[in-house]
Amino acid sequence: MLVASVMEFGGAVLVGGRVADTIRNKIVKVDAFTHQPAVLMLGMVCALVGSSTWLTIATAIGMPVSTT
Repeated sequence: MLVASVMEFGGAVLVGGRVADTIRNKIVKVDAFTHQPAVLMLGMVCALVGSSTWLTIATAIGMPVSTT
């Protein structure tokens, strides 16, 4: 448990900024939705509903899932 805690903390401190930058800028080009922000919002809501539905189903049938 101690090793896992150290590794989790180390990963967040050492590469957390790069991961956040990738999620923020390199997965979805937000600039493409400047004239239609509602389409971006709809896509984000669909991703949230889809991922939460999958996590709920996988947890209900006993699959090991991670919410990260």
